[in-house]
Amino acid sequence: MTPLRIAAAALLLSAPLIVVGYAQSDVASGAADWSKAETIEIDLDSYSFTPKSLHLKQGGAYTLHFVNKASKSHDFTAPEFFSALTVAPGDVAKVAEGEVELGSGESVDVKAVANKPGKYSVKCSKFLHASFGMTGEAVIE
Repeated sequence: MTPLRIAAAALLLSAPLIVVGYAQSDVASGAADWSKAETIEIDLDSYSFTPKSLHLKQGGAYTLHFVNKASKSHDFTAPEFFSALTVAPGDVAKVAEGEVELGSGESVDVKAVANKPGKYSVKCSKFLHASFGMTGEAVIE
Protein backbone atom coordinates (compact mmCIF):
# COMPACT_ATOMS: atom_id res chain seq x y z
CA MET A 1 0.00 0.00 0.00
CA THR A 2 1.42 3.38 -1.00
CA PRO A 3 1.97 6.11 1.61
CA LEU A 4 -0.81 8.15 -0.02
CA ARG A 5 -3.28 5.27 0.31
CA ILE A 6 -2.26 4.70 3.93
CA ALA A 7 -2.83 8.38 4.68
CA ALA A 8 -6.19 8.33 2.87
CA ALA A 9 -7.30 5.21 4.75
CA ALA A 10 -6.28 6.76 8.08
CA LEU A 11 -8.20 9.91 7.23
CA LEU A 12 -11.32 7.95 6.27
CA LEU A 13 -11.18 5.82 9.41
CA SER A 14 -10.82 8.85 11.66
CA ALA A 15 -13.55 10.98 10.04
CA PRO A 16 -16.43 11.85 12.42
CA LEU A 17 -19.06 10.45 10.05
CA ILE A 18 -22.25 9.13 11.63
CA VAL A 19 -24.30 6.44 9.91
CA VAL A 20 -27.74 5.38 11.05
CA GLY A 21 -27.31 3.07 14.02
CA TYR A 22 -23.50 3.17 14.08
CA ALA A 23 -20.96 5.88 14.69
CA GLN A 24 -18.03 5.75 12.27
CA SER A 25 -15.72 5.24 15.23
CA ASP A 26 -17.77 2.18 16.28
CA VAL A 27 -17.32 0.61 12.86
CA ALA A 28 -13.65 1.59 12.66
CA SER A 29 -12.94 0.12 16.08
CA GLY A 30 -14.87 -3.05 15.29
CA ALA A 31 -17.50 -2.17 17.94
CA ALA A 32 -20.43 -2.56 15.54
CA ASP A 33 -22.63 -5.50 16.55
CA TRP A 34 -21.86 -7.76 13.62
CA SER A 35 -23.96 -10.57 15.14
CA LYS A 36 -27.01 -8.55 14.05
CA ALA A 37 -25.69 -7.90 10.53
CA GLU A 38 -27.76 -9.25 7.67
CA THR A 39 -25.84 -11.78 5.56
CA ILE A 40 -26.20 -11.52 1.80
CA GLU A 41 -24.71 -14.30 -0.31
CA ILE A 42 -23.35 -13.21 -3.66
CA ASP A 43 -22.58 -16.10 -6.00
CA LEU A 44 -20.09 -15.66 -8.82
CA ASP A 45 -20.60 -18.32 -11.45
CA SER A 46 -19.80 -18.82 -15.11
CA TYR A 47 -20.47 -15.29 -16.35
CA SER A 48 -23.17 -14.32 -13.86
CA PHE A 49 -23.77 -12.86 -10.41
CA THR A 50 -26.60 -14.10 -8.21
CA PRO A 51 -28.37 -11.97 -7.20
CA LYS A 52 -27.86 -9.71 -10.19
CA SER A 53 -29.10 -6.76 -8.13
CA LEU A 54 -28.14 -6.20 -4.46
CA HIS A 55 -30.39 -4.02 -2.30
CA LEU A 56 -29.05 -2.59 0.96
CA LYS A 57 -30.57 -0.09 3.35
CA GLN A 58 -28.64 3.01 4.30
CA GLY A 59 -27.21 2.56 7.79
CA GLY A 60 -27.66 -1.21 7.68
CA ALA A 61 -24.86 -3.55 8.76
CA TYR A 62 -24.17 -6.40 6.34
CA THR A 63 -21.94 -9.40 5.90
CA LEU A 64 -21.42 -9.74 2.17
CA HIS A 65 -20.64 -13.44 1.61
CA PHE A 66 -18.97 -13.82 -1.80
CA VAL A 67 -18.80 -17.38 -3.21
CA ASN A 68 -17.10 -18.33 -6.47
CA LYS A 69 -18.97 -21.38 -7.74
CA ALA A 70 -17.10 -21.48 -11.04
CA SER A 71 -14.09 -23.48 -12.15
CA LYS A 72 -12.11 -20.31 -12.93
CA SER A 73 -11.31 -17.12 -11.03
CA HIS A 74 -13.75 -14.21 -10.98
CA ASP A 75 -13.97 -10.86 -9.23
CA PHE A 76 -16.66 -8.52 -7.96
CA THR A 77 -15.49 -5.12 -9.15
CA ALA A 78 -17.46 -2.12 -7.85
CA PRO A 79 -15.18 0.69 -6.62
CA GLU A 80 -17.98 3.26 -6.31
CA PHE A 81 -20.14 0.81 -4.36
CA PHE A 82 -17.34 -0.08 -1.95
CA SER A 83 -16.56 3.63 -1.46
CA ALA A 84 -20.23 4.08 -0.42
CA LEU A 85 -19.69 1.55 2.41
CA THR A 86 -17.76 1.59 5.64
CA VAL A 87 -15.89 -1.71 5.50
CA ALA A 88 -14.91 -3.24 8.84
CA PRO A 89 -11.20 -2.68 9.53
CA GLY A 90 -10.41 -6.40 9.47
CA ASP A 91 -11.93 -6.72 6.00
CA VAL A 92 -10.46 -3.68 4.24
CA ALA A 93 -7.64 -5.73 2.68
CA LYS A 94 -10.23 -8.08 1.11
CA VAL A 95 -11.55 -5.18 -0.98
CA ALA A 96 -8.41 -4.21 -2.88
CA GLU A 97 -9.04 -1.14 -5.07
CA GLY A 98 -12.81 -1.69 -4.98
CA GLU A 99 -12.65 -5.33 -5.98
CA VAL A 100 -13.06 -8.71 -4.29
CA GLU A 101 -10.98 -11.36 -6.07
CA LEU A 102 -11.92 -15.05 -5.78
CA GLY A 103 -10.22 -18.15 -7.12
CA SER A 104 -12.23 -21.19 -8.12
CA GLY A 105 -14.28 -22.47 -5.17
CA GLU A 106 -13.19 -19.69 -2.81
CA SER A 107 -15.43 -17.64 -0.54
CA VAL A 108 -14.84 -14.36 1.27
CA ASP A 109 -16.86 -12.45 3.88
CA VAL A 110 -16.79 -8.65 3.92
CA LYS A 111 -18.50 -6.84 6.80
CA ALA A 112 -19.72 -3.35 6.00
CA VAL A 113 -22.23 -0.63 6.82
CA ALA A 114 -24.08 0.93 3.86
CA ASN A 115 -23.62 4.71 3.92
CA LYS A 116 -24.30 6.57 0.69
CA PRO A 117 -27.58 5.97 -1.16
CA GLY A 118 -27.28 5.37 -4.86
CA LYS A 119 -27.17 2.83 -7.67
CA TYR A 120 -23.74 1.35 -8.39
CA SER A 121 -22.46 -0.76 -11.28
CA VAL A 122 -20.90 -4.15 -10.63
CA LYS A 123 -18.87 -6.26 -13.05
CA CYS A 124 -16.26 -8.97 -13.30
CA SER A 125 -13.13 -7.33 -14.69
CA LYS A 126 -11.66 -10.54 -16.12
CA PHE A 127 -11.15 -10.47 -19.90
CA LEU A 128 -14.56 -10.53 -21.67
CA HIS A 129 -16.49 -11.70 -18.57
CA ALA A 130 -18.60 -8.51 -18.42
CA SER A 131 -19.37 -8.74 -22.13
CA PHE A 132 -20.58 -12.32 -21.52
CA GLY A 133 -23.06 -10.96 -18.99
CA MET A 134 -21.14 -10.86 -15.73
CA THR A 135 -22.57 -7.50 -14.68
CA GLY A 136 -25.05 -6.27 -12.12
CA GLU A 137 -25.89 -3.47 -9.75
CA ALA A 138 -25.80 -2.65 -6.07
CA VAL A 139 -28.41 -0.26 -4.68
CA ILE A 140 -28.26 1.52 -1.33
CA GLU A 141 -31.70 2.88 -0.44
